[in-house]
Amino acid sequence: KQWINAEYGACPRSKYLFTVGGKVCRMWEVNPEVLHATAALGGTGLVPFYELLEGGKDGPLAKEMEEYFYYSQMRYQSVATTEHRKVGKYVHLEEVPNIMRALGFYPTELQVQD
Repeated sequence: KQWINAEYGACPRSKYLFTVGGKVCRMWEVNPEVLHATAALGGTGLVPFYELLEGGKDGPLAKEMEEYFYYSQMRYQSVATTEHRKVGKYVHLEEVPNIMRALGFYPTELQVQD
């Protein structure tokens, strides 16, 4: 079982971000201008990005995303159990496509495999 816990690196002159976790290295295409502009709006960490969600951090979409996050952890540890479950700050990699689908983005199986 592998949980998302990756190291990352980015070149300031590039549009790519690299993450490494477990035995996988991934290259992500990003738009640094958008990230910098959003971060410049104020706050650190995730604070500026909460404003991109309808209703902000305390809005219904953020709450829904949080519920999917916790449900995915329960789902991975078996929903049909009364045993104590560990809820943490990481989601199992296999659950990411399910969270995306719950939020209305339906990746193809090829995208999931990539």
